[in-house]
Amino acid sequence: DPPAFPAARCSALAGGVFGAELDADLALGDGLTLAIEPGPGNVVRDAKVARRLLDEVGSPQLKIILDAANLIGPDGLPRQHQIMAEAFALLGQDVVLAHAKDINARGHVVPPGQGAIDLASFVHGLKQAQFTGAVVAHGFEEKDTAAASSALKAILKSQT
Repeated sequence: DPPAFPAARCSALAGGVFGAELDADLALGDGLTLAIEPGPGNVVRDAKVARRLLDEVGSPQLKIILDAANLIGPDGLPRQHQIMAEAFALLGQDVVLAHAKDINARGHVVPPGQGAIDLASFVHGLKQAQFTGAVVAHGFEEKDTAAASSALKAILKSQT
């Protein structure tokens, strides 16, 4: 089970996300939006933990950065569609930024469209969640920019 978070103050997990001894009201006050990115190597390791954190902190200013490659990781590739479906079901309405990052079977970042992540399904999930924010492609070399751009254009066009 994901850890529980006290409503009034950040727990140890939330403190790891926001910084030690940071009061949730202070962190999320004055119009500042904080976004967390769930992933196996992060304090907030998956969509379930992220949803619990969002619910228990209870601020509309705490949001999600969704990166399919980070969320899935190489170990999750055989279950990537299930992982994505769960993430969109639990977090879709709270996503403020999406990363179009791709990885190969060993987990190394590769240009979008050249790896094992089903980015078309990821974009479809974003559309189903009525996401209107930015999609950022990153983690690849400059020499791969044209191929990455072409791949992302094709994926985006296929989802219209």
